[in-house]
Amino acid sequence: MTKDVTVQAAEPWQRYDENDNKKIDDNELINAIMDWLDGKISDSDLINVILKWLES
Repeated sequence: MTKDVTVQAAEPWQRYDENDNKKIDDNELINAIMDWLDGKISDSDLINVILKWLES
């Protein structure tokens, strides 16, 4: 028997860092934008992701 474990990211950008390289790549940013357009994340969470992308 297996259990599903959900890990909550400390920072919104960590949710989108699919390859765990501590950066937001272009495709990861697009995923965040799509979630924002679908109402899945807040404006401030998207800004957090964008700011991390700009650092990358």
